[in-house]
Amino acid sequence: MSSHHIVRENQEPALLIAHAHAISFEKVQELLEWMPTIVVVETEIETVLSWGIKIDIAVVSAAKLSTWSNRLADQTPVRIISYQPTEYPLISALNFLATTEAKRSIV
Repeated sequence: MSSHHIVRENQEPALLIAHAHAISFEKVQELLEWMPTIVVVETEIETVLSWGIKIDIAVVSAAKLSTWSNRLADQTPVRIISYQPTEYPLISALNFLATTEAKRSIV
C-alpha cells in the first residue's frame, strides 16, 4: 500500500468472499494489506477459516444460524447476518454493507 493512501476509521473497505477460489490466495493476501472488513458467505466460510483469516461478517442461512454461531465463536468479534430461503446470500451481504455504509457516512 502506498503511503498516500489513507483509510479513516469506519471507512475500511470490505472484501466480500462469495467464491473463495475465484482468485489466487496470493491476491487475497494483497487485498488484506488494506485491512478490509472480511465478509464471507456460508458456502465459503470453511475455506476462509482454513486460510487462517479472521472473518468479520458471516452471511448464513437462517436455518443454520445457531450452528454457525457456535462454529464461529472463536472469531469474536464476528457479526452473523442471516438470510431466508427465498433470499440470496450475496444480496443480503450487499444490502448489509450498503446500510452499514450509509450509517457510517451519517455519523
